[in-house]
Amino acid sequence: MFVSALQASTPPTTVFSANPFSESLGQIARVIGARNALGATRQTFFVTVGGWDHHDEVLNNQARMLPVISRGLQDFRDALFELGVFNDV
Repeated sequence: MFVSALQASTPPTTVFSANPFSESLGQIARVIGARNALGATRQTFFVTVGGWDHHDEVLNNQARMLPVISRGLQDFRDALFELGVFNDV
């Protein structure tokens, strides 16, 4: 049923960045887009991003990692607007 619902729904056209965080958010956006076909009135998602336990070069590592998070959240926001559910998520 889950795969059928995803295949039957129109995914958002937002292009997500090519990194694991953004790709995870892209998949979540697809599932949110299939919410009606799934009969879902409430959905819960969990995304994890590792690699934040910096012992050296904290500022350099954060300067490298934070733009990835920022871009992924921006892509997700754009997809939520496209799906018309921004105010519901």
